[in-house]
Amino acid sequence: MAEILNINEEILRQKKSEVKQGLRKLSFYDKVRKLDAEDPDMLSKEELETVKALEDGLTAYSALHDKLSDHFDADVKGSQDLKDFVNIASLQVASSLIISKLEETAKNLDLTKARHSDKTFQFEIFQKSRAETLDYLTQLYSKAVDAKFDNSQNIIRDGTDLLSISKEIFETLNEKCQKRKEDYPGLVTKIRGLNFELFGKTVEPFTTIAKTVMDVPETTFEDIVGNTQLISMLKTLGDNILAYDPKTKKNPILDVFDFSTTILLYGDPGTGKTATLQAFLNYLQTKAGTYKKTVKHVNIGNDIKSKYFGDSVQNLKSKLEEATRGDSICVVTIEDIDAIFSAREELKDRPEEKAILQELMNILEGIASKKLGNFILIATSNRPANLDDALGERLKENQLEVTGPETAQDYTGLFQIKMKKGIKNSYVEVDGESWKKIGETCLSYKKDYQFSGRAIKNITKKLMTNASMFQKPEEIYTLSHEEAVEKLRKNKNLAKIDGNKILTEIEVYKNEGVKQEGRREMEKKKEMIEGIVQQIEYEKLITSLPGDYKTKTSEEVRISLTHLLKP
Repeated sequence: MAEILNINEEILRQKKSEVKQGLRKLSFYDKVRKLDAEDPDMLSKEELETVKALEDGLTAYSALHDKLSDHFDADVKGSQDLKDFVNIASLQVASSLIISKLEETAKNLDLTKARHSDKTFQFEIFQKSRAETLDYLTQLYSKAVDAKFDNSQNIIRDGTDLLSISKEIFETLNEKCQKRKEDYPGLVTKIRGLNFELFGKTVEPFTTIAKTVMDVPETTFEDIVGNTQLISMLKTLGDNILAYDPKTKKNPILDVFDFSTTILLYGDPGTGKTATLQAFLNYLQTKAGTYKKTVKHVNIGNDIKSKYFGDSVQNLKSKLEEATRGDSICVVTIEDIDAIFSAREELKDRPEEKAILQELMNILEGIASKKLGNFILIATSNRPANLDDALGERLKENQLEVTGPETAQDYTGLFQIKMKKGIKNSYVEVDGESWKKIGETCLSYKKDYQFSGRAIKNITKKLMTNASMFQKPEEIYTLSHEEAVEKLRKNKNLAKIDGNKILTEIEVYKNEGVKQEGRREMEKKKEMIEGIVQQIEYEKLITSLPGDYKTKTSEEVRISLTHLLKP
């Protein structure tokens, strides 16, 4: 299993402060601001992101240099070879981090027009100390931004040039580090499988690029009640893509079987679609660690939409490119897909949204024809009937209804999971017979009152909140964590929650639902009555018009009736 070395946040803050101080001494920030002639007091997006990438990269280099030095055994510490190797490895990781950050910013930029220097970067810094290396790199940047990089060419005109030359510098440095590692085979072996987590990235020395750390949710399959068929299917598909090798871009399972790459999960709100997906991501990332693999999670939401024509399609392409190009194992999720991608008949006056719907369908069509076995796309919907017909067809390769809790035992189990803190700390005290009655009551309300997992979550949240509403003893703010927990657990004002309290809240929730449903029905009836009134008024108007209106076109009628719109 890969070993991950975390670097203390305080150390990172200290190192970044040192990096910034070095850049300020060379007036680096002032020079960057002057690149934009239109507004010299503000940084453009390209300038800002490049500066942030540089700061994070140099900070990573400095922190990694110290961390790697401490990692080696005493038998090699102090040797010149080790000092040189630590410098090379730290520079490679730092440059990898910077390249990754710059590539994220450059996705929608055309860098082919940016000026590049013909000068070959020598980087005679591999045998320098950490301080000397930092000084060299900061001076290199200061000269570049000062448009005097090689004393003859003005290679930086704006933020795009700054980003481009930065990417070129660190790609060159990365390549040189990769070559120099071959001089230290024994030391390379000693750090194989070693990973560092920095600034939201996890990086393994002497890999090509930094990889985004998947934000692993706390939810596990143990927290899910019901949805057994869905859990089984997700585990199987997850195990399938874990067999993929990004280096060869092959999956041995695909040589023997075919498996689905798209899944549509549909069901009522609150049936556990999101929670089950979170548990799946947790399962997949945990299992990937066993095989020293990394899984990326790409979520597609309404944030892909832009007011600028063409940007939305590009945003969608950029997100899906992570999965379709085959460089990694990936899970793509699109929650409430019917709310993000409307049916085409609803998009007549929204060409930008129509374009992204068409792009998604094109990508799904391509996925169906070319399978690498490196990812799965999971879409969820509360209203699958609202999906565009063509989009729905492309997602029907594998679809499953998510039902949530299905039995009285399921409901009982869900209550116990949601109230496990109360059970553990002895303020939820419910006997076996009461638990059984709670489960049966919820099951009886499922069909008529939509008693889903969300209902149980809301009920238990209210009960647990009410239990905590008492005057807290003053000493808990000064005691140790363990002592404060014990003090709260044994507080005499802590209200107990028994079976009767839970059943009472179930009835309150059900009755409130009945009231809301009654209000919704009343609103529907009012809308229906208003529609009937409008139809009657319309028919009155039509019958009072001259007969020749029947032969006029719609536009002619509209023009001739404009007087009716006047106040």
